[in-house]
Amino acid sequence: MLIGLKQNGQSIYDCDSAQRQFLYNLSGQYNNIVGAYARSILYEIDTLEYIEQIIMPGMQLMFSPAPSNFSDEQNRSRFKLFPNPAKDYFIIDYKIGEYSDDHLRIEIINTTGKLVQVYQFNSLQNQKVIETKAMKQGVYFVRFISGNNVLETLKITILGR
Repeated sequence: MLIGLKQNGQSIYDCDSAQRQFLYNLSGQYNNIVGAYARSILYEIDTLEYIEQIIMPGMQLMFSPAPSNFSDEQNRSRFKLFPNPAKDYFIIDYKIGEYSDDHLRIEIINTTGKLVQVYQFNSLQNQKVIETKAMKQGVYFVRFISGNNVLETLKITILGR
């Protein structure tokens, strides 16, 4: 499907309803890289609302915030990760203009709860590129923090090289 779009000079944003249905079917049938790519495409083109439980060792059960709902600005996610899954890098797109720059940070945590990387970020920028060369293949949680408050936690999959 993606090759066909590319051959016609189109992108994922040009998917028709049959192609979107195909992606929905893939995303639900496969709990592997195929399903992850299909979910990532659907999420990127704003057709998938997806909430996944995030359970970390030593922490109580918590949920990521409500997915993007463009009719309700308050529920819109302020953070996006792409590409997901990622190989050499991923980009964090954020909109956090209402927070002061003093204590804004990004924490990357592995599935055992170990803090892998910490980055400072500010409200004047809207993207940050994270290199993944030093990260092992697997699932990580990206936590966005202002002061002592967790603003949001997202999941990213890092592929092997």
